[in-house]
Amino acid sequence: VEIIGWLYQFYISEKKDEVFASKSKVVKEDIPAATQLFTPRWIVEYMVQNTVGKLWLQNRPHSKLREHMPYFIESPSVRSENYLKVNSVEEITLLDQACGSGHILVYGFELLTRIYEEEGYNSSEIPQLIIENNLYGFEIDDRAAQLAGLALMMKARHYQRRVFRKKLTPNILCYSDLNLTTEEIKQTFAEISISLSGELLHDLTNMQQATNLGSLIAPQCKTEYLTKVLTELSSENNLGDIFFTPKLESIEESIKQLILLSKNYHCIVDNPPYMGGGKMNSVLAEFVKKEYPDEKADLMVCFMQKAITQLVENGLLGMINLP
Repeated sequence: VEIIGWLYQFYISEKKDEVFASKSKVVKEDIPAATQLFTPRWIVEYMVQNTVGKLWLQNRPHSKLREHMPYFIESPSVRSENYLKVNSVEEITLLDQACGSGHILVYGFELLTRIYEEEGYNSSEIPQLIIENNLYGFEIDDRAAQLAGLALMMKARHYQRRVFRKKLTPNILCYSDLNLTTEEIKQTFAEISISLSGELLHDLTNMQQATNLGSLIAPQCKTEYLTKVLTELSSENNLGDIFFTPKLESIEESIKQLILLSKNYHCIVDNPPYMGGGKMNSVLAEFVKKEYPDEKADLMVCFMQKAITQLVENGLLGMINLP
C-alpha cells in the first residue's frame, strides 16, 4: 500500500521542480506539487505511536500496545492524571490535515487495529469501524485524496477480504471551491427563506477559495449550527427546483466541508505543507496575515496553530516542524 504514495510523489516530481525553479508566486493549482512530501515510515510510526498510542496507554496503562511501538517515548505525561479520557477505541479520532496519499492514516489504521484486537472486537468488524469512526484526512489535491481513499480501502481489504462488499467510504475530505459569488450566496438563501447569519456568510466566502486555503479555514459557525442549516438546505433541495438545485448543491457541499473543519479531534498528525510567505499567492498571503498574524511566515506554522485549535482538550499533536 505504501508504494501508492511513493509513485504519486514521483509522478508530480517534475511539476514540483518547475514550481521551485520559478521565481513567481505559487498559484493555488500548483500548491499540491510545491508542498507534498512523502513521509518516511519510521517518522510516521514515531508520530502516531506518540499520539494515538500514547492516548490509549493513558487510558489503558496496562495495555500491551507498548510491545508494538518501538518509537514510543515513556515520558512522565503518560502517567499524568490530566489526560483526555476515552471510554472506547471507537471514540478516538485521528486527523491528518494535509493527508496526501494517506501514508499517516494507513499506519494509523494498523495501530488502531491492534487496539481493537486487544479490546476483543470481532476481526471481521474492525476495518469497517476504523474507516467509519477513527480516521479523517483533508486534502486540496483531488488525485492525492483519491489515492488516500484507495490506500485505506486496500489496507482494510488486507485485514478483511470481504470489506469491499460493505460499500464503505473513507472520511477523506477533498476540498472544492464554492463557485458562487457572495451576492449569489445571499440571493440563494433569500429565495428559499433560510436565514443567512453573518458568520455563515463569512465561512462560505472563505470556501470560495477552499482549494487555496484548505485546512487553514477555521469556521466561525459551530458544528451544530452548520448541521442544522445543511438539513434545511437538503429539504429545500428535495423540492426539485431546477433553477436553484445546482446552487443549493454547491452550498451543501461547502457546508459538509465546513462541518468537518469545525469539529475537534483527539489526535492530529501531519507532515504539513511548507511554504514561506514570499512564495504565497496574494489571496493566501492576505488570508494568513489576517487569520494567522503570528504564524504568517510559513504555512507549516499556520498549520500547527490550526491543529492546536482543532484538538479536543488534552488532545495530542504530532507534526514535523521547522528546525
